Amino acid sequence: MVKLCGFLCLSLLVPVVSAADTLVMWTSEGTITSSVPVPVAEAGRIPNVGTPYQLTLSFNPDQAIHYGGATAGSNCLSVPVSGTLTLGGSEFSGGGSGFTHGLTPSYLCSATLQETLFRVQLADLPDDNPWPWIGTSSFIEAWYVDLLNPNGFPVSPTAASGLNFQIRDSGFGYTVRGHGNLQGALEQPAPVPEPGTMTLVGLGLLAAVRRARAARRA
Repeated sequence: MVKLCGFLCLSLLVPVVSAADTLVMWTSEGTITSSVPVPVAEAGRIPNVGTPYQLTLSFNPDQAIHYGGATAGSNCLSVPVSGTLTLGGSEFSGGGSGFTHGLTPSYLCSATLQETLFRVQLADLPDDNPWPWIGTSSFIEAWYVDLLNPNGFPVSPTAASGLNFQIRDSGFGYTVRGHGNLQGALEQPAPVPEPGTMTLVGLGLLAAVRRARAARRA
């Protein structure tokens, strides 16, 4: 019993370290400004102009790396991103990457461009998808120009003129475009018990062990 108590007490005195990621979430709200099916228009296949949207982009800026042959100091960075797009109440989501100085068709580093671009490949679709042309072969491209930090992925973006985005699909050949505001914040991680709280829990466990052993001896 003495050995057991000593081991548990020693374990409780060791600080509990929680390495929470720095998760950032950007949000944008606006409306669809252009809806162009190609080669022929077919009503109901893609959202109409004026359809409201909400877009969220979540990423860890600490995971940013250089891309497109960029050398150290070039400020051409890429970061993994997950995105969710709600169109008129229907939710689409997927994953992809964000790029600084990245508004090029091949996503190659171009330090002369100021746009920060996110590309999200859709993977999860609503069961009652009202726009059958938006599927798992579709992707979202969202971009903006940051007035203060065009070389990175800040917690709070400072957009020169809001956010532009488009949904494309090479198979059907349509383009849906939208425009809205842009803001960001840190995502709140789940609370982690402090060492003092863990110690109290551990002491309660020790008391329970003592009572159980005393009951067996009685």
